[in-house]
Amino acid sequence: MKNSISKIKGQRPKMRAPSPIPGYPANPIAAVWKMLSPGVLPATVLLFLLICSREVHAQWSWDPAVNTAICTASGNQEQTSICTDGSGGALITWKDARAGNQDDIYIQRISAAGTVMWSQNGIPLCSAGGIQDAPQICPDGSGGAIVAWEDGRPGSGDQYIFAQRISSSGSIQWTANGVSICNAPGYHATPQLCSDGSGGAIITWVDGRAAVGKDIYAQRISGAGAIQWTTNGVIVCAAPDYQGQVQICSDSHHGAIVAWQDARVSYAFDIYAQRIDASGIAQWPANGAAICTASGAHGDVRISEDGNSGAILTWTDGRSPQSDIYAQRISATGVIQWASNGIAVCAATGRQQFAVLCTDHASGAIIAWQDMRSGSGIDIYAQRINSSGNAQWAADGVVVCTDQGNDFLNDICEDGNGGAIITWSDFRADWDIYAQRVDTYGVMQWTQNGEAVSSATSNQSYPKLCSDGSGGAVVTWTDGRQNPNDIYSARIRSNGVLFPVDLLSFSATKSGNAVTLTWVTATETGNHGFEVQRNSGDENWTVLSFVDGNHATAQERRYLYIDDLQGVPARAVPLRYRLRQIDHDGIWAYSPVVEVRISEGPPRLTLSQNYPNPFTPSTEIEYALPGDGTITLIVYDLSGREVDRLVDAAKPAGTYHVRFNGSRLPSGVYPYQLEWNGQVISRTMTVLK
Repeated sequence: MKNSISKIKGQRPKMRAPSPIPGYPANPIAAVWKMLSPGVLPATVLLFLLICSREVHAQWSWDPAVNTAICTASGNQEQTSICTDGSGGALITWKDARAGNQDDIYIQRISAAGTVMWSQNGIPLCSAGGIQDAPQICPDGSGGAIVAWEDGRPGSGDQYIFAQRISSSGSIQWTANGVSICNAPGYHATPQLCSDGSGGAIITWVDGRAAVGKDIYAQRISGAGAIQWTTNGVIVCAAPDYQGQVQICSDSHHGAIVAWQDARVSYAFDIYAQRIDASGIAQWPANGAAICTASGAHGDVRISEDGNSGAILTWTDGRSPQSDIYAQRISATGVIQWASNGIAVCAATGRQQFAVLCTDHASGAIIAWQDMRSGSGIDIYAQRINSSGNAQWAADGVVVCTDQGNDFLNDICEDGNGGAIITWSDFRADWDIYAQRVDTYGVMQWTQNGEAVSSATSNQSYPKLCSDGSGGAVVTWTDGRQNPNDIYSARIRSNGVLFPVDLLSFSATKSGNAVTLTWVTATETGNHGFEVQRNSGDENWTVLSFVDGNHATAQERRYLYIDDLQGVPARAVPLRYRLRQIDHDGIWAYSPVVEVRISEGPPRLTLSQNYPNPFTPSTEIEYALPGDGTITLIVYDLSGREVDRLVDAAKPAGTYHVRFNGSRLPSGVYPYQLEWNGQVISRTMTVLK
């Protein structure tokens, strides 16, 4: 009999849907090796390390109430910043207080498939003591990233600027705890950076070395961590009084364009900009070119490349009694391209503020902002401005979200097709994360008022995002589902879904000399199909066949695959099966693993992988005893402390199931160990909350 494949339409089975499968966390070998003291769980350690060294599964959750944990360490985590890894995934950095008496800077990489790539809860970029704050990130062009931050390490007496580079594999590239970008006397704050196009970065910041006021400085650092310009930076603007709210973008020639809020004229805040070339030399008038000096206060400036070595800027504008949104384009030579003091992007009634923007890849920009024209809350609107400064969509913008409650706009990124993806904190129930995609014509592509990215319990806030290179985005945010805050992430696809397949069930049964696999999906979006894989008890998975998916359907679909076992020897070790679901864009994720025993063979001691895994709040463990004897089944934490003794009794030969409730445990990896008549087997489980 040959292997056979078929699709079967059927009714929903009377069974509970399995828990979402956000997958396993990153390989925690290094952490375990450090944390398990000599003599603790001696029989467990080797097996635990071997288990953890296996292939790490995809982690993206399709449930907005679950999401994917980036960091759930103790202490408070916040202030996320994100950039692409160039392969559909992202690098995420944040401020971390797990040490208790200091704030450090951590980073994690998550792949396009949702696999957390590095140590569980992230890699420390700086743990020098004191307060590290306001991390910002940019890609290094090789799958890694460069991060800059404010640094108040002990002995400094001031607040300095430091930076660190990390490779795509999670290897720290520069001096431990970072390279000093500026350690001049004074308080230096809010670093911003962009790639220099050569593996390094250009970093700018608000500088406090002057006796009066604040200035703007910048520095370039190479991919090798070498300072390229004058020690402690070159002057971007040293005009009188205060300069702040600094922003930066690349000029596409290894230099950068820097923009800021400027109070050089009687504290009437204006907007200025300066271009710094690859050698650190200012290209425009000393202390910057005026972008907007109209009456009133102007701030919250943002900047984006225009595709021609110039830039487009947007800001909150105070020339009218209410604040509006304005924009300006400036050429590579510092020449204003649109009307003097900018063009009105939105001058509707009520206040408009906190605009963000991204390129439209046609020398224009897509701009989104918070809007209070309704008088009953804060909404989100957007507008596209072409290269000539003309609005492309409805006057004063198109609606992104006007649902009940307040919406606090946070970030925007291009979608790769002339449109954009916008994300915000949304208070239609409690604080959740929503997103919307708008195409190049101003038409919303997803559900009206946005798709829920995270609707978990408690508050989610301050989302940041970057393009996934396939019309979607990777989003990260500060998450309050556990107190204090953690860092979570999700990938939203180009069609507005978090996961292309909603898998209801997956099972394996033996009949004669064959194993029948069946699985049921509730919905499918962009599903290319399923790769069926089998494991015979070793480290390798064999690809048996490929089953076409239904591509896009909102109806329940049932699948069947028959594995002809001709030539597979009888064995006591059960066969294991899994599905590798593949999207049309090539992104993939694994299903849960199911097992089937094809021969009893000689009696042997077995301990199965708990299911579901990861889990919340409970999971089931199966074990089999080849003979009578006293057994113990114990769950440990990573420090070797006993968490729960599930079984400690004499039992006859047979197969048993035990339920473990992990609701009182924090998220993390927990070894569990079965001991019978001197034999020991260990596995690990993952609690995910």
